[in-house]
Amino acid sequence: MQLLKLCVLGAALAVFPAAAGQVNEMVMPTEVGEIVLTLEECPVKNDYGFNYYGYATEKDADNHFGCWNADNAIVQIWFINENVVGIYKKELFKPRLGV
Repeated sequence: MQLLKLCVLGAALAVFPAAAGQVNEMVMPTEVGEIVLTLEECPVKNDYGFNYYGYATEKDADNHFGCWNADNAIVQIWFINENVVGIYKKELFKPRLGV
């Protein structure tokens, strides 16, 4: 299991190479909050390749929970409750360093 976690972390850091070893989350600011990508497992089993947990915050509203995947150029987030997929440029996400 530890080897699998290391492989997942390595794959994510290959997509998001900044601050290797210290990255807990990748964050993209929005007009109303932020979109956050984590390396936690997606809590909803799916066949679409959305393997990691993420969410969007919105001022004065509940968080929008989702799952994400990425390739070399884009990040896709499936917002589960809304059943909508957002597509974003990878370079818009910046590391949120661990404490």
